[in-house]
Amino acid sequence: MTREKTMIGRICHIEAALPDGKRFNDAMSNEERRSYDNLLLLCGDHHTVIDDDEGCYSVAQLRLMKQRHEARHSERPGTLQLASGDHSAIWEELEFEHKRDLQPALMGRPLGPADAAACPELVETSLLARDLERAYSARLFGEPGAGKSVCVMQVASHFQKKGWKVFRARNPKVEEFKFDQTQTLALYVVDDAHLTPEHILAAAEQATHSGAMLLCTFNAAQQKGDAAGTTYLDARRAVRTIAKALRTRRDATLEVVRRVDPNIGDKPFEESFDARLDAAERAEIPWQFCFILGGGWTRADAAASSARSVRADLVLAAIAARQILTRDERASRSDITSLLAEMQAPIVAEAIDSALDWLIKNRLVLSHEDLRTPHQRFAAVILKQLLVLACEATDTDALAALVNRLISDDCRTLIGLRNLLQELRLGTRNWRFDGLVKRELLDAIIAECWTQAGEEQRNHACLLLSELQCYYDAWVAAIIRDDGQTLSNWIDEAEGESAYGAGFLLGQLSMKDGSLSGRIASKIDLHKLADKLSAVTPDQVFAMSELVSHVSSPTFATWNERFVARLDKDSLRRLAAKWPDDAYLSSFAKLCAHLSYHDRRFALDLLKIFSARTAQRMTVDPFQTFHEMNDIFWHVLRLHDPLGLYKGREAPTLEMREAGRLLAEVWHDEDLAAAVSKCSLRDFQNAAGFLLFIRKVDQKRFSNIVNRIDWLVIEATLADHLDNLFHDADVFLSICGISTAGKHAIAAMLARHNSELRTLTPRLAYIAFDYAIEFIRSGRVIGISNGHTFAWDWATILMAKFAKNHAELIHAFLAPHLKNAATSLSQKHSSWYDEPLLFLRTVRQFDHVGFEQMFAAIDARTAEVGWANALQSKAKARQTAAFLVQIAINRKDAIGEVARRLREQFQKSSVPSPKLLEPLA
Repeated sequence: MTREKTMIGRICHIEAALPDGKRFNDAMSNEERRSYDNLLLLCGDHHTVIDDDEGCYSVAQLRLMKQRHEARHSERPGTLQLASGDHSAIWEELEFEHKRDLQPALMGRPLGPADAAACPELVETSLLARDLERAYSARLFGEPGAGKSVCVMQVASHFQKKGWKVFRARNPKVEEFKFDQTQTLALYVVDDAHLTPEHILAAAEQATHSGAMLLCTFNAAQQKGDAAGTTYLDARRAVRTIAKALRTRRDATLEVVRRVDPNIGDKPFEESFDARLDAAERAEIPWQFCFILGGGWTRADAAASSARSVRADLVLAAIAARQILTRDERASRSDITSLLAEMQAPIVAEAIDSALDWLIKNRLVLSHEDLRTPHQRFAAVILKQLLVLACEATDTDALAALVNRLISDDCRTLIGLRNLLQELRLGTRNWRFDGLVKRELLDAIIAECWTQAGEEQRNHACLLLSELQCYYDAWVAAIIRDDGQTLSNWIDEAEGESAYGAGFLLGQLSMKDGSLSGRIASKIDLHKLADKLSAVTPDQVFAMSELVSHVSSPTFATWNERFVARLDKDSLRRLAAKWPDDAYLSSFAKLCAHLSYHDRRFALDLLKIFSARTAQRMTVDPFQTFHEMNDIFWHVLRLHDPLGLYKGREAPTLEMREAGRLLAEVWHDEDLAAAVSKCSLRDFQNAAGFLLFIRKVDQKRFSNIVNRIDWLVIEATLADHLDNLFHDADVFLSICGISTAGKHAIAAMLARHNSELRTLTPRLAYIAFDYAIEFIRSGRVIGISNGHTFAWDWATILMAKFAKNHAELIHAFLAPHLKNAATSLSQKHSSWYDEPLLFLRTVRQFDHVGFEQMFAAIDARTAEVGWANALQSKAKARQTAAFLVQIAINRKDAIGEVARRLREQFQKSSVPSPKLLEPLA
């Protein structure tokens, strides 16, 4: 029962009462079926869970559960009765021997004695202990989830270690609290003492003494604490205390959090633990902190299912959707009630109250005074999960009506509306929900967007209009009704953040309708735009650079010279020379990158001034600097080009290389070597790019830096990851391995961890090739493929190295990957055949047995489609397919039949060049 005496339990049958029920036993009589021995009291959630899994919850298991529960909570076997008047009927003794980690707290479970040590000690713990020792009684007030339970357990643990026994009231609703006179040192704890009549509580406090102390907790939401000896638990301070303590034991905390949410960690592709901890520290109360730190949104599927089973799903969806639309604004009961009352099928107030009680009790909503979910991220995930359940049940009418009702509600903001529409469009798994939104509402939104005034609102309006691309088949025609005149006016008037949204929208339009975007750009006042860019402030730089880059794109050839001539270059030089210490480096990098397309020399001039101004900042964290200034290294200097954009005539010039060399002088070799040595797992990508940049401007400096690296520190960081090393660290080591010193250090590191390694990456095999030879001889694997990809280039490079002196190892090297190669050569899309040709020629020449095994494993049915597509595709894929056809054409199996059919169908393109059939030099 709830504290309000509402019955929420269900009397359930262990063996069903009716033939169509779960675990029905036709040998039982009706009397036996309804007897006490066959009944179990459950909440609605677990009634459903048990009936849905008969394999796990057998009759024997359910009877055992009942027996154990009775044994724990009863003094009369076979019942749940307690002997009235007995001391043990009022108090239960608490034991502190068992210890738990943070997992129960992260999962939002009730905390008890076992959690006292795991949770960081709160400030109020010592205050309460002091008050008890002085006055023998104390009261702790706090809002739900503020940490009262764990605080009390910490106090109790403090006394228990001094030899005291600790007792907790079984039920705060009693007629009298009697202390056990036989106990010489006893601390008594009453949770939820706001449910105890005040005169009974006062009498108990007056009966305390130096050997019998009383500690009570009160829900601050239910009662005001104005009695003497009251301590108020500061929830925000508790959050800060917990966060600070967990940071001091970071590794241990991360280990526990990973058990709850495996997506968090320190690797580049994992969610940052430190960022999650920072987000959790912004929580209002400790249980919200735990929810965020433990990634509560990852368990939204269970929460949504439970909410739907107790009919709280629509209320939860309303709260979540409103939270997204208002960008985390607090909601009151009247907000939610009025929202649901105005729907076509309104929910009665009693049902809303019942749902809210359940949601708050189960910590899916913060409190009655703050109707939000614990985190905006959870709001988005739970809303989509509730929509999935509704779709699966083909019962989306109510939720669709709710979403449309909220979209037209006054509470929403434009950016909140954009966020909601984006979540509906992205959906989850195979579900998308953009079809639930009514078209007439979207039409009204478009009209509303074009009425906006002010920088922030226009920025949000443009971003919202861009989001609507997926909601309209003819998106451009839907949002542009005046040939773009309003948008060009907005661009002319943009002074701050609206420049970003307007530029972004123009960029989206250019991809859909280049002619329209060109007309819009031609209407823009070029002089005004150049003047605004010249006078830009640090906080406007990024937005204005985004705008100018999109305006210039459609008409670059005609207006570039005029635009550059109009710029006030001295003003921009002064901006670079006085760049504030707290302004983003990335913003100036964006400006510099854009200007480099208009006037390369001027951009390099600005970079020189800027780097001199920010030199000290850049030396603090070189790899973060490299990340923030990526636009400069990539597009201004073109010395870090991960996508290979700048080749031939676009390759970096001598002037760019010299500018890069001067920029690199900001950092000293020994400092860089020290920074590289201390790389975190997340730093390796930027460190690799940075070292490659240094090598391109000064090879001697590169070698000197690598020579100074403390490889034992690097080894300590990577020791647990060397087996099948993750990509960023793999690339980092391969770049260090360009240096002779780096190559030797890496080989030595691998040798020291030889017993732990089962899979060696191709890059490491190439760097430490002598080690790779022994690795293959010992029967282990070089990872040139997995179930999804095949590294044709690396496989070929390593085969070539083996062929020089160890050709006998080629088959052992290839054998674990031949099936994956055959799978790749059986794909239907032509793109799969762009890269394998050199690999195929090499295998055919050096491993005939492996080549035959690979061909025998090709799926002839799908390969016929893929080879045919490749024969009609671009040159690389066509040459590969022709080679495959030629090699297979005389085979007597299914793939040979495929080759002969394709030769007949593609008589010319299926014949490879004779050179492709010649041995490789």
